[in-house]
Amino acid sequence: MGQHMHYVVDQSGKKKSIVIPIDEWERFRVDYQNLKNKVEVLGEVKRGVLEVRRARKNGKKLQSLDSFLNER
Repeated sequence: MGQHMHYVVDQSGKKKSIVIPIDEWERFRVDYQNLKNKVEVLGEVKRGVLEVRRARKNGKKLQSLDSFLNER
């Protein structure tokens, strides 16, 4: 990536846009979506960890992982 990029500049030479081949754009878009999904999952994991910490701090009884996984 990078060899086929073309920058669009304004009259002062400041970069304003970039043109890249569509196949590179599609790879970028897929990679971006995958990273976005990972960030969402990690955010949920973080919220879960914080919830467990709060529950433990308040002495709340928590469901075991086995119990959770065996729910129907």
